Amino acid sequence: MADPQASAPAQPTLIVLNKDAADQDAIDTGVPTVLAVREGRNQGFDLKSISHVVVQISDARQEQVFRSIGYQFDSNRPTPYWYFLGKLAAQALFSDPAELLLLNYVRVRTREFIGFTTATWSTASKEARTTLGDEPPPLIVVEVDFKRPQPGKPLEAFWKPATGLITERIRQWSQEPGKMDLSREVEL
Repeated sequence: MADPQASAPAQPTLIVLNKDAADQDAIDTGVPTVLAVREGRNQGFDLKSISHVVVQISDARQEQVFRSIGYQFDSNRPTPYWYFLGKLAAQALFSDPAELLLLNYVRVRTREFIGFTTATWSTASKEARTTLGDEPPPLIVVEVDFKRPQPGKPLEAFWKPATGLITERIRQWSQEPGKMDLSREVEL
């Protein structure tokens, strides 16, 4: 009788985070190709007008995405992964992995909603605050959901305009710059 383990394909060795690196630099790999996927009704949407992006992702999908790029997901230190998810979303939407800045997050059961500000909006907002009486630029928020990674194919990021609830949460977070809460407490 043949040994069942002998015929099983070898599991790839996954990279563990560099514990000494800053969170935004802990995943030391290039940003892979990521395709932006949208519904047909969003064809005319101007991606340059986006102010914020909310990545909503389950624990299982985070593990799948990071396994696909060769990293072991560590739920005890999530912020390096959030920074990299921002790079993936920015690559898909703007072709620039540096365009999104981590804003905040909220966890609901087994899903995380990770908010990012575009660098463009952040700069415009700071300029508006320095000019007495100027309102910040309008909030135009989209939600991004990563599809299940397929071997040999680029990652896909499905995006759509955000719901009112998500836009309101972004509005609250944007009014309190610098008050990032990474406590990982569950909010319902």
